[in-house]
Amino acid sequence: MNKRMREKMARLTVQLKTQFDESERLEGETKTNLAGLDYEC
Repeated sequence: MNKRMREKMARLTVQLKTQFDESERLEGETKTNLAGLDYEC
């Protein structure tokens, strides 16, 4: 891989990690909200 591609992959990897973290947070909120409605998934 050339330098430009390595830099792009590093940036995209950080972005993907951030998106996974946000997804996990939102999943938790969704489950909490559903539990408040007496619904479990």
